[in-house]
Amino acid sequence: MDKIAVGVVRSSHGMRGLMRVHSLSGETGHFLRLSEVSLRKEGREADFAVEKCAEAAGGVLLKLKGIDSPEEARKYSSWEVWVPRDKAA
Repeated sequence: MDKIAVGVVRSSHGMRGLMRVHSLSGETGHFLRLSEVSLRKEGREADFAVEKCAEAAGGVLLKLKGIDSPEEARKYSSWEVWVPRDKAA
């Protein structure tokens, strides 16, 4: 399936592994319907199930399965968030 970048991980948020994500389109509603995403950076890719997503100032807060601490979330800072084209805004 064809994928497209919809956001960029900016930082970790809180103590449970949440990530602050900047939406590339400025729209955030489509993030709330995601069940899985791929994170990509410099030829590397990691797939994750979405546990939780909430709108926040300047983007969204995203909780991915298996990322449970601020240290783990920070590892993905500046990675792009990719989704199937039909799930994008």
